[in-house]
Amino acid sequence: LNDPIGDESISAILTMIDSVSKRVSEIPNLVKALGAAYENLRNEEEEQLARGGKQVLSSMDADEE
Repeated sequence: LNDPIGDESISAILTMIDSVSKRVSEIPNLVKALGAAYENLRNEEEEQLARGGKQVLSSMDADEE
């Protein structure tokens, strides 16, 4: 990018800009999907069953401080 932009390099630069723009537009959906996966994991951890079929509540988690 230090050299002046010529006719032959404009196409490559526009392709790179389009690629970055597409990736940037995907970020909100990826963040949303990551949040949903995190919530699913938290729910799954809270719904674990103890011996005898009793539900283990998050307040009973020994690892939780």
